Amino acid sequence: MGIGRKLIQYVIDEAKAAKIKRIFLWVIEENVPARRFYEANGFRQNGQTCLIEGTSKIDMCYELML
Repeated sequence: MGIGRKLIQYVIDEAKAAKIKRIFLWVIEENVPARRFYEANGFRQNGQTCLIEGTSKIDMCYELML
């Protein structure tokens, strides 16, 4: 249905209208489908990671330059 893609595009359009230059998001490293989705929509890993408190899961930072 493309709902996720439409939501991402809405956020991108709103950010551009507000003159925002970069969008950041965090995604759990093992959530490969989400990572692929963000990458397919122009987001790239920026190298930042962190351990999610109270877990053994790694969070990865992605960003999109506008």
